[in-house]
Amino acid sequence: MNKVVLLFTFIWAQLLPSNTCAQEHLKVMDIPIDGNVSSFIEKVKSRGFDNPQFFDENNVWLTGGTFLDMPACMLLGCTPKSKTVAVVIVIVKGFETNDSIDFYKKLVLKVYKEKYGEYDETYNSNEGVNYVFQGQGGMISVFTKPLSQGAMSGISIRYSDSINCKKFFSEYSDDI
Repeated sequence: MNKVVLLFTFIWAQLLPSNTCAQEHLKVMDIPIDGNVSSFIEKVKSRGFDNPQFFDENNVWLTGGTFLDMPACMLLGCTPKSKTVAVVIVIVKGFETNDSIDFYKKLVLKVYKEKYGEYDETYNSNEGVNYVFQGQGGMISVFTKPLSQGAMSGISIRYSDSINCKKFFSEYSDDI
């Protein structure tokens, strides 16, 4: 009888869908998007991002880092109550021509295609082009804007951690 129960338990565990097991957090620069904002800031400081500035209670701006050898800054979006990092946006600047933006975009897309496979969707707008990848643990969006967009030109890469985004919406829905 014990062998039958043990065998049944083993088979049942193997058949469980993967989403019922522990899910991994999405990573940015090989750093998991988990924990509170203070611990995440300490982790990204080791990558050169520093000078954290809270520009409101749920968002932190960091400067001084690099991303794929280009100057970059980082924006952290946090959950309203637990201050858990849910979204990380890396903004890559320093482009002098639209050709350099295009070259860097191709590099970024190549790296992400190798890591996550083909992008799932592309959105074109007057402001730029958005490429969306579904990564393990969340979604990555690569958005490019030409130099004609002024201060907003360049490439931004948004990492949305699925576990913490659910927490984000849950904490907001508590107030409704």
